[in-house]
Amino acid sequence: MSVFRKFVMLYLVSLACCAVWPSALMAKNADIPEAVAFKLEAVKSGADDEIIVSVWVQHVPDVYAYEVELGYEPRKLELIDILSGFPGMSVNPILSNDRIRFAHTQIGNIPGKSGNLKLATFIFKQLHKGDSTIRLHNISLVASDLKTTDYKPGNHLRVEDTSVHIRLTDIAGHWAEQAIEQAVSLGFVEGYADDTFRPERKVTRGEFVSLLSRALQLELPIDAERPYADDSQFPLWAKPHIYAIADQGLIFAYEDHTFRADRPITRVEMTAIMARAFEGKSATAELEYKDADQIPAWGYEAVAKATASGLVQGKPGQRFAPNEQTTRAEAIVLILNVLDAIDKGR
Repeated sequence: MSVFRKFVMLYLVSLACCAVWPSALMAKNADIPEAVAFKLEAVKSGADDEIIVSVWVQHVPDVYAYEVELGYEPRKLELIDILSGFPGMSVNPILSNDRIRFAHTQIGNIPGKSGNLKLATFIFKQLHKGDSTIRLHNISLVASDLKTTDYKPGNHLRVEDTSVHIRLTDIAGHWAEQAIEQAVSLGFVEGYADDTFRPERKVTRGEFVSLLSRALQLELPIDAERPYADDSQFPLWAKPHIYAIADQGLIFAYEDHTFRADRPITRVEMTAIMARAFEGKSATAELEYKDADQIPAWGYEAVAKATASGLVQGKPGQRFAPNEQTTRAEAIVLILNVLDAIDKGR
């Protein structure tokens, strides 16, 4: 039984034990008729490169809760949000590789829904050129009497590419222009809806880890307990990538067991993560950066290894600037350096 099913069933059982249910709901529910059908609809918002996918159920006599498993192409689409079609309580979605599982239940002593219903709306951001496919793999419908019926609809739809452009308008002449174009072509980073890249924009810890996870093409794990006290605050699109990088031993929690995904990442933090991703040359000599004394003890060896391996370079004035925030351009260049080093087996 899935985590969703356990949640829904436990919640409904608790209601059954504590509430006085109407006789109509206490009666044994008839089998959901074969006429029950499912439908996928997709609408594109060209201004924001968003794809809005709605999951519908038709001719259903009684639904109190549900679980939906949707398939998508994570290299082309990024999940932004999920909205339920009716009031109640939702479970945080589980993202695993190319699947999304989402569950929702009504609350309180009320009858189930019936008829033609919109179960959920999935909002995606389109990342890269090309058509993409959405598939409706599994649906579980829970009736008011707790009876669950499982379906494998098999519905799918093709979303045609009409709005994503690789050409970026604000990188011409930038020192990282070629690196940015290479990263976009590799598919682990994208521009914004207005065709800009914003290379000098600061990168958060969650954003950087997501970029690295995509670049390394890590398998996204099924949601599980992680050592982060603030994982409920992780952006939905970043959570599976944070877990994937954590499973590789590349990131760790702060002393208070938080990750702080929305905090801008510093150069020393970024370098430490990348040094763990690639075991480069050992370095015993002291760093020659003029501000080497500002590099925290926990990051000194990582900076030394990354410098010796050619993964990272200093700032003008022979500085490393360990506590400066990292820009999108800097993050892209460092990730490409690591990919190149891995390919060459240095």
